[in-house]
Amino acid sequence: MYTEIVYLISALLGFLIIFLISNHYKSNRYANIYLIGIFLISSLRHLFNGLSKIALNINFLRELDLFFFVFVTTLSYLYFTNLIRNRSNLIKKDLVRLLIPLVLFIVISIFLNYSPNILGFKVLLSLFILLNVYYVVKLYFILKKFVWERISDIFLINKQNSVIKKWTLLFFGFFVFVFVNFIVFFIELIFNNIQFWHLSKNNFLLIDAVVWIFLYFKILLTPELLYGYEIFQNKLNDYNKQKMSFDNIWIMDDSVPVTNIQDT
Repeated sequence: MYTEIVYLISALLGFLIIFLISNHYKSNRYANIYLIGIFLISSLRHLFNGLSKIALNINFLRELDLFFFVFVTTLSYLYFTNLIRNRSNLIKKDLVRLLIPLVLFIVISIFLNYSPNILGFKVLLSLFILLNVYYVVKLYFILKKFVWERISDIFLINKQNSVIKKWTLLFFGFFVFVFVNFIVFFIELIFNNIQFWHLSKNNFLLIDAVVWIFLYFKILLTPELLYGYEIFQNKLNDYNKQKMSFDNIWIMDDSVPVTNIQDT
């Protein structure tokens, strides 16, 4: 029972993060539509996996898992590349990259339902794994060149770059963890019967949910990631101004004796 609770906690935290980020993701340097997409499909996956073991009979879990596996790498790649370009919205050029996982999802779904154990299907899964490895390696070198080794002469930009570097290191490390898990999962399926999909998945789904919860709490505890560096600094400056004005108005020193009866 506790596993289902972990799934549901992960899902609810994911929806909360989506709500908070969606309100101002266009002005948030660290968020864009692809990050919201990653959080959304992950949260839906954990939600339905949790509900299926508690109350509902859900028969599309395998398709939902597959949808997450197929799209998470492409969405992560688009998230990071658009983060570097400081773009928050979906652009037409990126739709071409999204068509590839969509076609893969449709083809793999057909194989899973009708011919899950033929050689051609396992070859397709192998090609899918290689495609994702290519994305991960390419993404590493892009981040290394344009984010992790980027230095500016402007102090404020350098501070923001420092926050971006820490965030991308964290999220890329998290992304690699998720990626390695589903690669191991697909390799198991290639060498075993596809019918063991759910049995194989349960070996790491709980760990996956716990790691997502850790990531969500990290985002909640880091206002820069929720609001963006500039907005957060503006809110902080406004708060400090109000604090200073109140400090000047109210005299908190009680060292002066009160002699007037009315004042007392």
